Amino acid sequence: GLDGYAASRVIRDQESQRGLARAPIVALTGTTGEEDRKKCRDSGMDDHLSKPFTMEQLKEMCGKWISPPENPVG
Repeated sequence: GLDGYAASRVIRDQESQRGLARAPIVALTGTTGEEDRKKCRDSGMDDHLSKPFTMEQLKEMCGKWISPPENPVG
């Protein structure tokens, strides 16, 4: 029953309370305005990708926030 903003705040609170590493949170929204981007940042999100987006844009966003494993298997 939470929207993305509230869910982000809950995640950030739990990370803080439990001493967990910060997980990247990227909003996937239909909004593009600066006010919406600010609302995302203020709720604890790290970035924002507006719909519609291409697979290439999604890959770039994932690459920006997710590091490859240091010792890949295979």
